[in-house]
Amino acid sequence: MTARTPCHVPGCRRTRPAHPIDTEWLCAKHWALVPRRRRQAYLRAKRQRKPRVVLVRLWSRCTAQAVAENFTGGWK
Repeated sequence: MTARTPCHVPGCRRTRPAHPIDTEWLCAKHWALVPRRRRQAYLRAKRQRKPRVVLVRLWSRCTAQAVAENFTGGWK
């Protein structure tokens, strides 16, 4: 059986093939929950090859936002 990586949001059942470098990811549904400006900031930093520390910080903010929006989205 091939290894799969689940979406980072708890309760999401989507997976993708495992990648040796990326250990977590957001599926398209949850990536869309992250505000556009935050997604753009992360992708811009990736394109500009910013230091790993910066990318990790931006990625953790994106995942935290996706998890928060997933759980609070229905309560508004």
